[in-house]
Parts: sequence; C-alpha cells; structure tokens
Amino acid sequence: MKVCTHATRIIGKIRRPEMWSKLRELQTRQFLPTEVLQETGRSHARNLLSHARRNVPYYRHLLREVDNDGPWSDFREYWNRIPLLTKDILRSKSLELIAQNFVGHKAIEGSSGGSTGKPVSFMANSRQFDLMNAYMALVFTWAGWVPGEMVLHLWGGREAVGRGGPLRNIMNRLSGRLVLPVYSFDNKAFMRWWEALLRYRPTILYVYPSVAAAFAQWLERTGREPRGVKGVFCSAEVLLPHHRQTLERVFGCKVYN
Repeated sequence: MKVCTHATRIIGKIRRPEMWSKLRELQTRQFLPTEVLQETGRSHARNLLSHARRNVPYYRHLLREVDNDGPWSDFREYWNRIPLLTKDILRSKSLELIAQNFVGHKAIEGSSGGSTGKPVSFMANSRQFDLMNAYMALVFTWAGWVPGEMVLHLWGGREAVGRGGPLRNIMNRLSGRLVLPVYSFDNKAFMRWWEALLRYRPTILYVYPSVAAAFAQWLERTGREPRGVKGVFCSAEVLLPHHRQTLERVFGCKVYN
C-alpha cells in the first residue's frame, strides 16, 4: 500500500504540478502568525478587486458605483459594500462576468451540484480546479491524510467500481481518487461500495451526509466493519446530528462538515 501511495504521489506531481506546488505552499502558510495571514488575505482581496475593475465588465460598472458612494474609512468597509454575487446574476450576466483577458480556448465549463434547485453554470480554467483541489487536499491533511492515499467520493459521479476490468482498477488506484455515483442506491449499490472500501482502502471519504449515513447504517446492520478511514467529509447537504453520530460510530473517525 505504501508503494502504491508513493507512486500515486509521483504521478500526481507530474500530471498536476501546479496543484501540488500550491499544496506545499498552503501547508507552510497555514502556520504563519494571524496578523501575517490577515494581511495576506487583504493583499489578495485588493489584487482581486484590481483585476475585476480592469478586466471584468460587470464589476467595472459595479465598482464604479461603489467608488462614487464613498469616501470609505477603511478597506473592510469598502469590501462590505460590494453586492453579493448570486446565481441569478451568474445566469443573467454570464457574458459580462467573463474577464476580457481570459484565454477563451482554455475555458472549462463547470456547474454547481444543484442541491438547492437548478444547477448554475460558470466558466473556469484548469488552474482554478488545481487551486480548488489543493485547498481540499490541505483540509484532508487535517484528518491525517497523506498525499497519495486514496480518497473515495460518494458523489454524483459517473465512474463505477468494477467497470473496465483490471486496467480501470489500476488507473483508479494510481489516480488516488475514486468516484461512485449516488443519485440512486439500494442494497446492491451498498455492496459495490463496500467492495470498493475493501479493494482500495481509502483513508478519506467525501460524501453527501444523508447518503453516507444510509450506507453506514447498512454496514452496521449487516455486520461489516470498515477500517482505515481517517476522516469523513460532508458537503452539499446539511449535516444533521444523527448523520454525524452514525458516521462517527460506524467509520470510527471524526466527521467534518
């Protein structure tokens, strides 16, 4: 298992160097003094505002109105006067929200999960996803995850364990990430997920809390004891107290909201 973890880490650094570089930076930066972190945040926010004012038509117009409402006593007061970006604005002003210095042929369309209703689409690039994955990896380390260890997503994915034969299983293992679709599930699906736990030995689970709790109850009811999970990370839905209690009892680790 350690050999596989090491190989996964090496392959990841080759395929996604910016993500791994950002993770190393974040692992160091998280221990800086509070005042340094706060100033870093303010610097990033100012750079973001400067970029938006120069390059994004929607914000160029909006920030001009905020400027005219001044003067402001400090940066925080100015920042708090900027209206929130809502899903309705993303839908209605999508073209005005694309930065004019954005490299269009590298654009990737993403979307929200739709857990609150209709999904909303947005444009991004590969760097955005590298940054997102670096921050997510940092949080996983707080549960004891070591880069290269397997992360199992019980999520709205398309991949399924056992599909594609041995080559697919090897690719899943070396990627360090397996996504199992959960839009619908039953006892047969639970058995496939259990087999994935045994085969891939993930140390992190990234889940919808209600789905993971139902799976945990099935594991408990059928006398199956998962081992080696260091943390269960819940997203998209509200994590209810009974979800947390069930997940922590069955998987024997802390649950993160």
